[in-house]
Amino acid sequence: MINIYNEKFYILRSLLEYGDKMAYKVLTVRMPKNIVNEISNLSSDENVEKSVLLRQLLSLGLKQKRIQRAIAKYKTGKISFGKAVELSGIDYRAFINEMKKTGEITRYPKERLLEEARDL
Repeated sequence: MINIYNEKFYILRSLLEYGDKMAYKVLTVRMPKNIVNEISNLSSDENVEKSVLLRQLLSLGLKQKRIQRAIAKYKTGKISFGKAVELSGIDYRAFINEMKKTGEITRYPKERLLEEARDL
C-alpha cells in the first residue's frame, strides 16, 4: 500500500511532466458512502479541494497498479526484468525494493540483474 505522505515527490513530478498541458476530462464515479466520507475528511485535514485530492489518490493508485502489474508479468516470465522496470515506471532499485515488499525475488543471478539494469 502506498503512503500518500511519502509520495508527494511523485505527484510533483507528474505535475511538472504534464503541467498546464494536462487536458482534464470529467469522470463520474459512484462510490460507497464511507469512501466519500473518508475523502471529505481527508480533503479537510489536508486543506485541499476534493478534486485535487482525488487526482492525487488516483495518480498514486495508478502508480501502484503499474508496479503490481510489472511484478506479476515478470514473476510469470512474460517479460524480462528490464521490461518490468520500464513498465513499472520506477528505477530498477526501487523496483527491486517493491519486489522485496511483496516477497518476490528475481529470477536472475545478481550479476545478470545488474547487467540488464545498466542497459536501461
